[in-house]
Parts: sequence; C-alpha cells; structure tokens
Amino acid sequence: MEAVDATGRYWFPGSEGLAVYGRLVFDPADGTTLTLADGLSELLPNGEVHEAWGGTRSRIFGQLDHDGHDIKITLLDCIWLSPSSYHANRLLIGGHFAVEDTTFRQAIIRLRDLPAWVAQEALAVEVDTALDETERRELRVHLDRPPAVRAPFARGDLSLDFRWSREDVDYEQLTIRQWPQFELAYTAPSPLDEIMSDVSSLHSLLTLCTDGSSAIDSVHLYRPDYPERVLSGEAIPGTMQKIELRAAFIGSGSRAQQKRREPHRMLVSFDDVGGIETVATWLNEAPRLRAIVGSLVTMRTDTIFGENRFLNVCSAAEGFHRSTIGGSHMPKTEFKSVKRMLKKYLPRRYREWFDSRMAHANDPSLNQRLKQLADQLGSAAEDLVGDVAVWGRAISKCRNDLTHLEGLREQYDSGDLYWLAEGVFNVTRLCLLLHVGLTRELLPKLVKSWPIQGAQDRTLTVIERVAQAQAQRR
Repeated sequence: MEAVDATGRYWFPGSEGLAVYGRLVFDPADGTTLTLADGLSELLPNGEVHEAWGGTRSRIFGQLDHDGHDIKITLLDCIWLSPSSYHANRLLIGGHFAVEDTTFRQAIIRLRDLPAWVAQEALAVEVDTALDETERRELRVHLDRPPAVRAPFARGDLSLDFRWSREDVDYEQLTIRQWPQFELAYTAPSPLDEIMSDVSSLHSLLTLCTDGSSAIDSVHLYRPDYPERVLSGEAIPGTMQKIELRAAFIGSGSRAQQKRREPHRMLVSFDDVGGIETVATWLNEAPRLRAIVGSLVTMRTDTIFGENRFLNVCSAAEGFHRSTIGGSHMPKTEFKSVKRMLKKYLPRRYREWFDSRMAHANDPSLNQRLKQLADQLGSAAEDLVGDVAVWGRAISKCRNDLTHLEGLREQYDSGDLYWLAEGVFNVTRLCLLLHVGLTRELLPKLVKSWPIQGAQDRTLTVIERVAQAQAQRR
C-alpha cells in the first residue's frame, strides 16, 4: 500500500462551488490527513453558506492532479482537527461516493503472508553451468500460474486467483512478481462496511493459521457503473474501474517493518486447513463469531497488556463454547421447576434480585466449558495443556481472580498469564478450525507444528506451577 502526497481541490458533497485547495497525505501506518488553505464550508438548501467547525463529516470529495489526469477521491469518516485540517479513517481513490451509495460488487484483497500460506510456486528458475569455462551462465525463468480455485459462500462467490506483473528497464533489468489474492464477487451490491468485515475475517483466519498478525497489503473495489475509460473519456464496455481503498490497516506500514513468515513456522497451510471451501465456510460463520474471533486474535497482538490478553482469550473460549456447544448444569425444564419452587418462599421485595441472580445460574462454568472444548480435540489436548482437569481449574480460578477488581485480589505474573493464555488460545483456535472444516485426522500433526511445539514446554510448566500455587492458597 503506497503512500500518497498530492495537492488538489476539496469540498463537501453538494458544495463543489466552495472547493478549497489543499494537500492530501496518506501514510500506510498513520492514515490520511488533509491540510487545507482555508476552512471548508457547505451550501445549505436555502442557499446560505455555512462554515464547518468541529465534529465529524462522513464524506469530503476531492480531485487530484496526477500526471496530467484528474483523479476523483472520497475521504470517509473525517474527523475535524483544526479549521483547516481533517483526518480521514478511510480513503477511496477513483470516484465520488455518497453515504447512501458506497456499495460495490467485487473486492480483491491481497494479504502479505498469503503467498507463504498458499505455498504454490509459479516461477520456475533453471540455471545452466558456466559456459566455456567463463563466469557466464544461462538463465531460464518460466511463469506457470496455478489455476484459480473457487467456492460459493452465502453472499456470493469466493476465489483464490494468481496474478503477476513485470517491470522492465531497457537493456538492463526485468522484474517479475507473482502473488495469490482473494477475490469476492457479491450477488448483490454490498456496503463498504460489510466488505471490510469480510476483509477483517480473512485477515483473522490468516492470523490463526499462520500464527502471526499478517498485513493487509491492498483492497481494490469494483462496480459496473464505474467502467474503465479511454483517454477521451469514453467507457470501455464490459469493464470495471479499480477503486482503491486506503486505510491504516494492521501491519500496513513498510514491508521492511515486518519479516516474511516462512511456511514451516505456520500452524497449518491453506491446503491442510481445507482450501477454498474452508475459507468460504469461514466467511459464512464470521458474522456470528466476529466478536469471539476478534478477542481470540489479540493473542498475537503486541500492543496489549498481559491481563487483557488473558481475559480476552478466556472470553473468546467461553463465547465459542456458548455459540457452538451450549449446554447447562441441569435440563432447562428441571431448572425452571427448581427456580419456581425456590422463588415462592421469597418475600416479594427479593424476587427481582433473585431473578437477576438466577439469570445465568444454569450456565456451564468456564471450567466446564474449557473441558468440553478440550474433549473435541481428544488426546491432542494433553499435548497442548497437559492434564485437562488441572488446566481447566487453574484457568477458571485465574480468570475469576482477575475479573474481581479489588485491592486484595490474587496477583499473577505477566509472563505466567501469557503462557496460560497460550494454552487457551491453542485449544480454542483448533476447535474453531475444526468447526469450519479442518479434518480431525490432522490434529496429531498440528500439535507437533512449530508454533505449538515452540510454546509447549513453557505452557505446561506454567500451568502446573500456577495450579500448585492455587492449591496451596486454598
């Protein structure tokens, strides 16, 4: 995602006659800033000019001059910083889009670790030995694009396709690049917020499978009423213009800031997880699991306090169990009968309190939920957390201690909390991947993968030590 630094004209929708010149700067790490020569104003329906002071604006339109071509841009969700300065959360390059018209039919997403996750080589290089005892060598490069793979999902079609580009310097240099990308074709025009939820879901799946937070390199959007045009301005039939979405996505700074993740350091590859069908299932399940997955992937986020990471991961495990397994201490009809029987002996003034206290009394405890999640993994769970019963009690006790914010609560070392969270994270993410299509036969292989084996000894040691300390405090 390249930086932008350009001058142009800017105005509020419907007020182009009041356009102001300014400078637009987009930085992949910091986002979009607009600095104007003067404050923006808008034309009211009655013809009056109204100066904009403070608050937020959903849209600012602009037009940049780039190499002699006018480029339309739309700044979305703009925050007023000063009379002549705004910050935009998102930037669309290629058109003007009103609030009620920010929908698209196709989206193409490139993720930085996707090539290593997919692990399909398209470039074959052959080098001959030296010719005539000189240093010269013959070099042959073949580009064979792997075939695209496709699968339907609830709102359209998903494909993984492979693209390439070349850059030439005459008589001097030839650069060939190839990459895989996810392509979403929606059945009906899809709002930008919904598309971004799909982008976030794909990013989260890659994070869980590669064992690290990848970067979103680019998001390109398309719709039929924005066709490609020739220099004269005439539309090219059957084409769609690329609309670029720019934002300060996670990890979208310079490539030098993030090391390329190697396939052998990942938990599970694209093919092993179930390929494009699993990714499509993931998109279908994402809406009801979004908050759960969002909490879970904070395990691989650096900028978070240790207690928050642990509590987030426990919350994700509890939420995933609630959403997919559920259950209760006793049958619901029996619980209701017991509740009615107890309630009739209470004075009327206590009944509202009683109802609130009993609202979740029949829910499984965190300890029970963790054990049932571990049961889904069979014997593989012992490789992750050791004795499941000991692990469940230790995690549940630790979570309860940290949830109750009081001065005399139990204190836990931040390093211990990290490794306790690691165990919950691994159990939950494997259950989550099984839920969307991972085959159970792969579990023995995955628990021996680099991400899990690298953490196994410390995780098991901390679980045992924390459990013993908790037992001594009883």
